[in-house]
Amino acid sequence: MAIEQISKEQMKYTEAFIRNLANSKPSDRDTIKTRYLTQMGRMIVKRCKDIIDSGEQLQHNAPRTVAEKGFDQPLYETGLMQDSLAYEVKL
Repeated sequence: MAIEQISKEQMKYTEAFIRNLANSKPSDRDTIKTRYLTQMGRMIVKRCKDIIDSGEQLQHNAPRTVAEKGFDQPLYETGLMQDSLAYEVKL
């Protein structure tokens, strides 16, 4: 998925968020904000993991790094970093 597609998807959710927030009761606004931020967090984490998996948009590892790791997959060695990607919503 290209950066432009992510931006369009984020824009769709952002527009819906603004509409929902504008039409909501003050007592519902924290819930609406939390849902929006949760969705954005999920999208961003998924996109980061997809980039690491595919490696398409990343520079190749240096020859020395490839020799040490035994393969050329930038930002990936054991999967620990990728598995640790997360988000937290705090209002």
